[in-house]
Amino acid sequence: MTAKAYEYSGDADNALKNYRGVMESGDFHYIVKAATAAAELLSAKAQPKEALEVIDSVSLSEVEDEHVSAAVLCARGWIQYQLGDLQQAQKLLEENTSKIPVTDVFSKGRALKRLAIVYWHLGGSHQTAKTGCFSHLLQAAKLTPSDAEIFSWLGKWYEEVAKDIVRAEKCFLKALSISPTDKLAGMSLSNLYEVQGKYEANVKLWERVTEDQETAPTWALLRLAQHLVEQNDETAVGKMHLVLRNDPMNARYWVILAHVYQNFDKQVSAQRSYLKAIELGEESWCVRCELARIEGSLLLFDDAIERIKPVVTSELSDGEPDVTVASMLYSDLLFQQAKYMCAEGLYGNAAAHLKEASRMMKGLPSTSALSGSVEACKLIGDIHCFAFYLSPENFSSDGSSWVDFISAGRKAYEAAVLLAGKREKESVDGDEAVAAERYYDIGLSYWYEAQAISNLNGTGTSAFAFDKETAGGDAEAKVASLKAKSSTNFKLALQEDPSCSLAWNGLALVSDNLLVKQFAWARAIQTGTSSDATWANLGMFYLTQADAVPSTAALAQKSFLQLQSMNPSNPSMWNGYAMLARRQASSTAQQRKTIEAFDCALQVGLDLDALLGLSMALLDYGGSVGETITQAPEHGNEQVMFYLKKYLERDPFNACAWHALGVTQHRLGLYAEALMSYARAASAPSSSSKLNGLEWNKLVSELSASADNASAAILQKIAAQTQGGSALQGIVQAQLLYRQSKGKETLDLFQTLLSQQDSQSSESEVVARVGLSIASLLLSKCTPQASALVAVCKECLLSSIDEVGSIPTTRDYLNLRLVELHERLVDADDCLTRLQALSQTNDGASSSTLWTRMALATIDSQSLQVSSCLAEYIRSAASSTPSPGKETQFRNYLDALVGLIKAGPSGVKGLSLDAQKLVRAEPWNPQAYVLAGTSILKRIGLEAKLESRDVELRQLVRLLQSGLSLAVGAKDKEFDAAQLELLVSYCFVKIGESDQAAIVSNQGLKRVGAAKESGVLAPSVDVDLLEARLLAIASPTKAIKKYLSIVDVLSSAESSSGRLVPILIELGGLYEEQQFLDAAITVWKLVASLTATKSPVSVDGDDEVGSTTTALSTNSDAAACFLANLRLALIHGKKNNAKSARKHIKVALALAEAGSDSNSATVAAFVENVLAN
Repeated sequence: MTAKAYEYSGDADNALKNYRGVMESGDFHYIVKAATAAAELLSAKAQPKEALEVIDSVSLSEVEDEHVSAAVLCARGWIQYQLGDLQQAQKLLEENTSKIPVTDVFSKGRALKRLAIVYWHLGGSHQTAKTGCFSHLLQAAKLTPSDAEIFSWLGKWYEEVAKDIVRAEKCFLKALSISPTDKLAGMSLSNLYEVQGKYEANVKLWERVTEDQETAPTWALLRLAQHLVEQNDETAVGKMHLVLRNDPMNARYWVILAHVYQNFDKQVSAQRSYLKAIELGEESWCVRCELARIEGSLLLFDDAIERIKPVVTSELSDGEPDVTVASMLYSDLLFQQAKYMCAEGLYGNAAAHLKEASRMMKGLPSTSALSGSVEACKLIGDIHCFAFYLSPENFSSDGSSWVDFISAGRKAYEAAVLLAGKREKESVDGDEAVAAERYYDIGLSYWYEAQAISNLNGTGTSAFAFDKETAGGDAEAKVASLKAKSSTNFKLALQEDPSCSLAWNGLALVSDNLLVKQFAWARAIQTGTSSDATWANLGMFYLTQADAVPSTAALAQKSFLQLQSMNPSNPSMWNGYAMLARRQASSTAQQRKTIEAFDCALQVGLDLDALLGLSMALLDYGGSVGETITQAPEHGNEQVMFYLKKYLERDPFNACAWHALGVTQHRLGLYAEALMSYARAASAPSSSSKLNGLEWNKLVSELSASADNASAAILQKIAAQTQGGSALQGIVQAQLLYRQSKGKETLDLFQTLLSQQDSQSSESEVVARVGLSIASLLLSKCTPQASALVAVCKECLLSSIDEVGSIPTTRDYLNLRLVELHERLVDADDCLTRLQALSQTNDGASSSTLWTRMALATIDSQSLQVSSCLAEYIRSAASSTPSPGKETQFRNYLDALVGLIKAGPSGVKGLSLDAQKLVRAEPWNPQAYVLAGTSILKRIGLEAKLESRDVELRQLVRLLQSGLSLAVGAKDKEFDAAQLELLVSYCFVKIGESDQAAIVSNQGLKRVGAAKESGVLAPSVDVDLLEARLLAIASPTKAIKKYLSIVDVLSSAESSSGRLVPILIELGGLYEEQQFLDAAITVWKLVASLTATKSPVSVDGDDEVGSTTTALSTNSDAAACFLANLRLALIHGKKNNAKSARKHIKVALALAEAGSDSNSATVAAFVENVLAN
């Protein structure tokens, strides 16, 4: 009973399981019934072999009931029918159907129906005689009138044997009324309606039998889906989903669903359906091709090509694929991907794809109808002509050239026209528009070929200019001939279809007559089918005529506006706007608009005109548009170099582009590469009119790349090329005078040049920049003249910046940086004042770059204000505001510097980590090693603990030696190298290796001396101070003399008073170390007198920068005064001058208490107690 219940509920698997359980029981009667029921279930599941095994497991010899035995044998007969053994099935059913009693209505009716079906498939008289199939069906219908299958077969007999369509239809309808899902009745009735042309009746039939989605038959859903597709009704997708619910593992149904999706342009869904079909075992080459086509439309070119390649290479074993069709699709995919790669700037890969596609198309089997078809010739032409948009150098192999490859495309187009002509003769009607497009293709290919030849000769015939450069000779004649043929074919296209806008556009391109150009483009627009290229070309045409006819600029703008309404993604629109703005480039606002418009064009793709236009705009206007433009990541010199290189991949014959690339490379310090670019510019064909300034720039790059001994000769060449009396010639002459060690004459010449120039002109700024640089170098030798020139130069460079309401430009920032560098060298106070003022502005407050410059300038000033500066940085918005990409490097450097300078609980180990961070921020910068080493040595010196620091010091030596190797290997880094050698010698002193310290310091002294002799290091206080510190290790007596000479120099210079106190502190410490106590007393008294004139100011300590150093540095004068009085107290104590010692320690204690520094007060109190006792 359980098995029967499962069977009626539709759970066949559990029913079989229970039937098998009954078969294992001991009751033979139930075993027979269970075996028969199980066999029937397996038969219904189309598993006849398993059903036969089950029914044969019953021994009929033991069955006593003849009726039961007949039922079992009838079931066996039906199984034989399913296995294809009709004769055995007939025998078993005929012998045993009559033995089933009429009282067993169901079994009797089923046996009669099955015998009738066997008769039908036996054919002949068994099928046609009324006593055969028909008679048994009638008997079965009387016994079991609720069996729909019987009426389905009766209808089939009436339709095909009796030819009684009316009765057949009634039988089919009867069957469907009993079971709407009956497949045989439904399909037969549907076919009958189709034969009769009753389409509406058929649709109603499909809709009726599929009303219940739970029981909707697959056959009806498929036909209804097809009907809905033809009606463009997307509910067809839902019907296919019902089909797949019935049989989700059927690959064929997934293919059909993909076709339906594709019909409604749902490409992604179609792709997924095809992939599912292939996953389920679908291997048809047609499906692969269709899936590849869809993936190509979705820009999944790699997947599409991989999908179809086995078909093209005959690796697919399924069926006999049409290799020609697959090869054309494969070639088209390669072509489409080549166009996509071109837009991405992958010109080499795109060229490789075109070559492969061309090889594939030319290798099509000659027996194929498609190999010589119009479509194949058209595709070959498209493939070859697209090479015009790629790099010529990628087509120079295989014994052919770029022009030859393009020419092959034109020949393919001509072959397509001939084939189309033959085909049109055989047909009655021809499509005029299609014929016109074929002639247009030929005309365009001739134009491509002409343009390619012109480009190879460096002339680049513009379609928008009347006065063109000519290649000369045979090339000029060849270009003229090709353009004439192009014009002829455009006219043939217009004869075929006068409304062909593409042909009108092409005719305008190749025409040399301005009126014809304008008329042709106007006609293209009047056709109503013009493309956006027509408006782009018309706008450019008006733009190029704006110099001769100014009113055409307004027409150009209107054309670009119309283009924008048609296709806002067309880069020609943005290029046009950029060129319109460039016409008014005297305005800074228009210069910015030019750059912004070219930027927009490049957002669309790597457009050739936009690449060159933006590069030239940045080179031309970079100094005046402001740092908000030039400091953008996409406007850096590295990016400009990328733009120009991408341009030159496509057009390597443009002398202007090579020239611009050389200028950009020079700005990046790539002098050798710049010279190579200039050489390419000079060797470009027909470049004579484009090389203004090329020779000059070449000499400037040679000067930058040359050694010092060759620079004078190059300067002489430069001087010979400059105009007499110009500012440029004056600068060159001044350089020559400086190299001849004629300092006064050099300075006088600059004064003369500046007096002759307008203070607001760009030339005066150039003179002032160079003059300030040379004046800085000559300050120690020609102090009065150099100082006077410095004042004039600074006034000139800062004049525009100091104007009220003016917006600083990039040029202004350059001037400001140059003045800043000078002041950091000779007048640090002014530099710090200027930087502090900038830090108070909106832009400067959050600029990590500015704070880094301020911190480094503070370090250079030697004024004990570094911690104070970094404390201000920590309190500023810059320390908490995320830095833009360009400032990330400075932010990391500054944060590492803060970690080094500020005191904290981490000790030497933490300082070592901070030092490593600073070095990692700029591992190429020797100054990073200098700052890191100086900070660690300072902290070790302030440590109160007396344990050995030899391990840390040796680690520091290795770090400093790494920086030293960088500085020695770099050009003009002698000062940094000597600083690192000084720090290494300090480390050896602290370790106790005095001899090694002396060796290293002597190396530093030799390095500084050689650099001064060669002119690499100009005489300055910083250089002298470095020598003094090196001498303090190797020869203290000489060091004292050096310090005294530095003090004399600083004492006579009013602007250097801020540096005097730190140097006096160093001198006082050296005197004490050498036990020259009287001299030390004199120095410390001088320090105390210099710093005691200003009253100490109490400054609240910062939580993050709280330390001895911070407290002493927040007020440098008070700190220095405290230190001087403390040292005086200690020295007098050593000399037993108790009265003087007590006086000085009281002053020190008062200063410490006034400064609210507990550490300083504790030290002073301790010394006071010692002296008191």
